[in-house]
Amino acid sequence: QPIAVIGGHVRSAIPVPLDATVDSKDHLAEWLIPNNVLSTEYVSVPFKTDAIKKIGDYFKVIALFDSTHLFLRTERSDLNYIIKKAGDVLVLDGINSVAWWTSDKPISIGQFMYTGALGLSTQYDPAMVVMPPTNKFVMRSVLQTPQNLADPAFAQQYQYHFVNIVCDSNARHSIRLDGVN
Repeated sequence: QPIAVIGGHVRSAIPVPLDATVDSKDHLAEWLIPNNVLSTEYVSVPFKTDAIKKIGDYFKVIALFDSTHLFLRTERSDLNYIIKKAGDVLVLDGINSVAWWTSDKPISIGQFMYTGALGLSTQYDPAMVVMPPTNKFVMRSVLQTPQNLADPAFAQQYQYHFVNIVCDSNARHSIRLDGVN
């Protein structure tokens, strides 16, 4: 029988440890992509936030095979890495531009948003996404956001909703959000 595996943590802070004056935590959970679906090409965009200080995002790259070569191209530089052993994790932080990730063997990439106070904001907690490979991009998706509760104590619980969309240049003009291109 097919199964889905969801990995996560109940009280996550990014990074760890944080000074108590800036520490905020959140429940992080994400569906883990099966090994046979992982690929060698990914694209990331920085999480959209209201941060005053643009600190970039935190990434973890996991190799499925020994001696995996990773090539990372950002707006500022081209970087090469070798992940020596299957299961090893390469940690990269502070990436604050669009990035194109390619490798010679399949990899998994997790993208993490830092605790908001590090970017001089109180409007967001840590977040994460397991990046989908570019060959698994979809033609259509439906997104929903929660409504604020009727209780006045929680009336402003959700003040902002952000969405990051990654697509190739041919799809940019056909994207509709709330029915508008």
